[in-house]
Formats: sequence, structure tokens, C-alpha cells
Amino acid sequence: MKLIADLHAHTPNYETLKISIGEMAKSAKNAGIKYLALTDHAPKTGNKYNSYLFDDEDIGKIDGVTILRGAEADIMNFEGELAFDKEVFDNCHIVLAALHTYKLEPKDKETHTVCLVSALANESVDILAHPGDAPFDFDEEAVVMAAKKYGKALEFNELSLRDEACHEKNARLLALCKKHGCLIAVSSDAQRPDMVGKCEKILEFVKNAGIEDKYIVNLTKENLYDFLKSRGKQQSLLKNIE
Repeated sequence: MKLIADLHAHTPNYETLKISIGEMAKSAKNAGIKYLALTDHAPKTGNKYNSYLFDDEDIGKIDGVTILRGAEADIMNFEGELAFDKEVFDNCHIVLAALHTYKLEPKDKETHTVCLVSALANESVDILAHPGDAPFDFDEEAVVMAAKKYGKALEFNELSLRDEACHEKNARLLALCKKHGCLIAVSSDAQRPDMVGKCEKILEFVKNAGIEDKYIVNLTKENLYDFLKSRGKQQSLLKNIE
């Protein structure tokens, strides 16, 4: 199983941003990745770079890798409010939403479930990032069914497997995605250039779960294009995938 795209990566805090993006593109190329989404957090969370503001002319295709504009929107409260305004989302190829313990202290299962379902219902959100992380317990089937209902994807990323406590949760969520025919994305959540496209461990989880190719949005160019088109992306964004 070979991914065509890595849809979750962060620009590192280098002095020269273009150099770091070039290194990320090189790493992506070496991993066989053709499309790389840069998905930085909002400035209000302390992030230095703003990938969602990059112009096509500033990024485009580097070393044969098409750079996609994205954002990882922190969920700011348990009502599902996100860290960006809609105009930012409209400029992105990919919008991730995610819970993080540095922003919210975990509460109870019901609260987390309502929060994640609310985030998935947000029309701007494309992918729920790393739901397999352990700290936030939730009704897993309810969240998978909400993703299915709203045509969103659940992300399974390599970085989440650094914590063995996440292994069983990722496996359960993948089994539910298979059961309900929910879309998934497989990503690196790269925090530095050499991590881009490195998804070997999480791909093994996906393989063991028996997920069909058609449900993996970043497995082929056709899957990626169809997913973004189904999400109502503007033609100016879709042209980067054609």
C-alpha cells in the first residue's frame, strides 16, 4: 500500500521558511509522496508560520511534489468552536480539526463525543485529525457514524503510535470505519522534514483492519480529487490535483 499524499505536516521553525519547505518536499519525494499538505496551527496557539496564507506562487510544485495549502484547526472549546474563521478555511485545500490537551483539559466521554460530532458537522472541516490519540475518550461508533454522515474522513497518523496506549484505540476506530464505510486519511503529522511521508506503522494498522482502497482518501490521485470535489472545494483549489 503506497500513499499518493501526506495530508498532515507542519512547517518547522527554521529561519528560512522556503528552505524548510524544500527539505519537506525532498523528504516527500523520497517517500513516494506526490502531494503534501502543510497544515499549521493558528497563531493564537503559538504557531510561527501560517501555511494557510501561502500563495500558489510561493509554493506550487517543489521537486516534483505539489504543495497543498492547509490548516490544523484546534478545537477551542467543547462546543466545537475552531481556531480559524471561515475565510481562512475557504483558502485551504485541506482543513483538519483536532482536540489537543494543551488547549483543553480532558473531561468526560459524553462531552468529548458532543464536541467531536459538532466539529465534524462544521461545513469547513474535511478531516478529524488523530482521533486515535488516547487522552480524549468518546463514543467511538457515534463519531465514526457522524463522519460518515457528513462525508468527512477520520485521520490515522503515524505520530499517534508513539504512545502504545493509542494502539488499541486506533485499531478499534479502524474496525468501525470498515464496518460503516467511513472515509479515512493516513498521515504522518510530520513535525520536521525527515518525518514527511513516513507512515509505515499506521499503514500496517490500516492493512490489518482490511480497509478497502476506495475509502482511503489519499491513496490515489483519483481518490484525493474525488474527496476534495465532494467537499465542495473551489475549482481554483481542485486544479492543483488534476
